[in-house]
Amino acid sequence: MLIGVSHAGVRLDPLACITKEILLDNSTAHHHHEFRITMDLMRDGRLRTGPIHSRTIGLDGLAEAFAALAAGREAKVLVSPVG
Repeated sequence: MLIGVSHAGVRLDPLACITKEILLDNSTAHHHHEFRITMDLMRDGRLRTGPIHSRTIGLDGLAEAFAALAAGREAKVLVSPVG
């Protein structure tokens, strides 16, 4: 499972994927209406982000957050433009 984007290239062996019946799926973006649905689910408490959300930071904490993510110390950091 790879969630996110690797800063380095990722090698993929198509034959191994076929023989091991590995399913590859991706999404490079979301649709605007899906974002609204997700925000409503989070606001209502129907979607719990606690298990995957490490913390929320302001824009001034981006460099440290990327370092923590790259080092594997965190799983998901949300960025709030208002701090």
